[in-house]
Amino acid sequence: MNFKTLITLLCVICLVSCSRKSDKLDAPVVRPVKVAVVQSGNNVVKTYAGIVNAQETTDLAFRVNGQIIEIPVVEGQVVQEGQLIAALDTRDLVLQNQAKKSSYITAKAQYERFQRLYQQQAVAKQDMEEAETQYELAKVEWDISENNLKDANLYAPFPGTIEKKFVDNFQRVSYGQSIVRLVNTEQLYVSFVIADNNINELRKAEARFWVRFNATGNTYFKCTVREYVDISIGGGGIPVSLWISDPAFKKVDAEIKPGVSCEVKVDFLYNDHKNWVTVPITAVFIDQANEKESVWVMGANGILQKRVVDVIGLTGKDDVMISAGLEPGEVVVSAGAFTLHEGQKVKVYE
Repeated sequence: MNFKTLITLLCVICLVSCSRKSDKLDAPVVRPVKVAVVQSGNNVVKTYAGIVNAQETTDLAFRVNGQIIEIPVVEGQVVQEGQLIAALDTRDLVLQNQAKKSSYITAKAQYERFQRLYQQQAVAKQDMEEAETQYELAKVEWDISENNLKDANLYAPFPGTIEKKFVDNFQRVSYGQSIVRLVNTEQLYVSFVIADNNINELRKAEARFWVRFNATGNTYFKCTVREYVDISIGGGGIPVSLWISDPAFKKVDAEIKPGVSCEVKVDFLYNDHKNWVTVPITAVFIDQANEKESVWVMGANGILQKRVVDVIGLTGKDDVMISAGLEPGEVVVSAGAFTLHEGQKVKVYE
């Protein structure tokens, strides 16, 4: 091989190499993008933060003053209806009762004597009526004393759990002072707040409810509406409460107590929104050319098409409702819309 032949061969190799590099530079770059599938707007699922409440909650108190001599319950203890919660020292109450009883017996005897004397016209009617008044007053005072003696024992008015103790044994307490807080854990409900614009769905019963607790993992329990306020309280939304109607909840309700936080999932049914769809809020951008809300639609061949859409509003913290411009099942770019252009070829980011 002479020198000219070698030079010619090297030139050919360089040309081929440059041609391959040029081919690589000219090849379009397929950009990976995150995408989302357009969902039907007939069913919109939203989640809310809720809290568990007891249907019956009451602070139990004595109706008399006294010193506690027995309080045989502890916080967290389950009690039955009629079970003793606390007892007062009754020594003073017993003495008061005996004194009122004696006064009653005396007043009764005095009244009966004046009745006989009045029939014999030995006393004036006014004196007889005065004796009657004293008799009735003594009877009322004795009845009150009897009730006070009975009220020295505090009993559970319904089955439940002792949530809190406010006093200790041998402590003096006053009339109406809270002794314990009793909650009925047999009847629990969940409360939360929804947005004002969802009140129509509640009125039409076009919503389904579920609740999930951290203690039960990913299990959702079906609920029914207990009550809701038909107006917004101070512009903060509509307060709603739910009964946990799912029979499966009975297996785990012992683990759920009042005050426990939970997640409420609501499935709103929009039967009059047949053509509405939802997409992630990050998929929508303002087109600088026409200042209209738009999305990037990814075709089957991976080519992007800009589409103007009509946005109704938020359906939650992550999605928006769209009334025109998209169809369920289409694929839209869900992030980085401002760095893309019409006709660009992309692929799904994995």
